[in-house]
Parts: sequence; C-alpha cells; structure tokens
Amino acid sequence: MTETPQRHTIACYVASPALTRGTRSALRRLGYDLLPAVVRGRWEDASWRSDVRLVDERHIARVPRDTTPLVVLAGNPERRWNNERIVGAVGRPADLDSLYPLLQRALEAHPRAAARAPAQIAARGNIGDRRFDAQIVTLSQRGCRIETAQALEPGTDLNLSFPLPRSELLTLRGTVCAAVCGTDPAHAAIVFSDVDAAPRRAIADYVQRRLATA
Repeated sequence: MTETPQRHTIACYVASPALTRGTRSALRRLGYDLLPAVVRGRWEDASWRSDVRLVDERHIARVPRDTTPLVVLAGNPERRWNNERIVGAVGRPADLDSLYPLLQRALEAHPRAAARAPAQIAARGNIGDRRFDAQIVTLSQRGCRIETAQALEPGTDLNLSFPLPRSELLTLRGTVCAAVCGTDPAHAAIVFSDVDAAPRRAIADYVQRRLATA
C-alpha cells in the first residue's frame, strides 16, 4: 500500500490482553492510533476528542456521554444493545479481522469489509486450461491485486493458487474486476468468491502479521 492513510484516534478503555498480539500495531499501520484513555483521564475526562471509543461492555456506563461512536468488547458479540452510539461488538481477545470493519463503519463514508496488506507472494493462475504465473502485491480476505505477464480482462473467472506462511497451499476462485494491460507487468484486481472459513482465517492472520511487522 503506497497511500498514506488518514489518521484516527481511538480512545482505548480496555487492557492490553484484550487485544491479540499485533492488533495494535496493525491498526496503527492502517491509520488508527489506539490511545490508552488513562493518559488523558481514564473515564470522566471529556475534554479531549477521539474518533471512536473502544470499551469493555462492563464499563460502558462510565465513558463520557457524548456522540462519539463506541465499539464494545463483549462476552457475547451477538448481544443486542439498546444504545445508539454502539457501532458493534467483538469478542475477547479482539483482533484486526473483527475490529477493522467496525472502525470502518464508524468512520468511513465507503467502509471496507476487510483490511488489506502489501504482499510479495508468488501465485499460479488458471483460466480453463491456460496457466500463468503472477505475483500478489496486495491481499485481503475479499481479494487481491496481482502483477502478471498474462493479459486479463474484467469479468474473467479464474482460479488462483498461492502459499501462505503457517498454512497449506490455498486455491481460491475469483473474478477479475479491474485490469491494466499494455504494461510490463500487467496489473489486475481480483475479487474472491465463496472463500471457506479456513482460508479466510489464514488470510486474516497473514494480513495482521504483515501489517504489524511491516
């Protein structure tokens, strides 16, 4: 990712163990700065402005009563909340995969459903009987961007196989949604379809690790 993300401040009213390892660093890379609220006045201080408050369900009543959106860490994330400030809830410990779409929903006019990370992954594509080599340069659970010598047209269905650390070889079905041909290499954006839980989890883990360490 070459673009510089807009930065947002997240007031964090949860202890560090409530987040999985690497979550804070990955969110920072994406433009979300988690600021422990204790450094500004843990509960009652409403004199500083945050874009979102991340709070444990046990302490919702203690956060300042303003219009700032809330993301809640809950024992049961499916619980219904009678509080219009609550954007949504995630389980403990929270990771990038669960927090990112809620932060996007709270802050962005056109929210993304999944975070993406820069990548350098060799891949093999199949279009019917045709095979081609590619390099994945960004990856998310929803799709990827590739570089390849193969000319690709929007609307083309294909299979893409690639390895991930700590995972078996993944083979995913996808559709080309955008392509730039006539360059060397060509570029194409691919949207995955019908991704099962195991590869979706493998990609989510890769994205979090990649963002946390990049």
